[in-house]
Amino acid sequence: MTSNVRDFGTAENALGLGVVTPEEAARFLAEEGAQDMGRLTVRLPDTLHEQLKRIAENESISMNQYIVYALTRQATLAYTASPIPEAEVREQRASYTALLQSLG
Repeated sequence: MTSNVRDFGTAENALGLGVVTPEEAARFLAEEGAQDMGRLTVRLPDTLHEQLKRIAENESISMNQYIVYALTRQATLAYTASPIPEAEVREQRASYTALLQSLG
């Protein structure tokens, strides 16, 4: 499990990608120490707070663990790679070819 977390950089990344369970991520953080952790205070509507509390209880994890999981998963899903326009690819290839020719 520890190697799975390390392969993805942080427990939060591994958790967001579904590589480890919330319990495994929490265990890793407890064993390895939570480094570079920030604190964020958020005001939630009572209904959302209760919903998050129920979900966390059903998963047998803390609300904090569940919220970190949910935010990480959403941030991971929102990350997308942008394709490079074909004209730019052609330009880069031409520049690379010219460079190789100039080097001999």
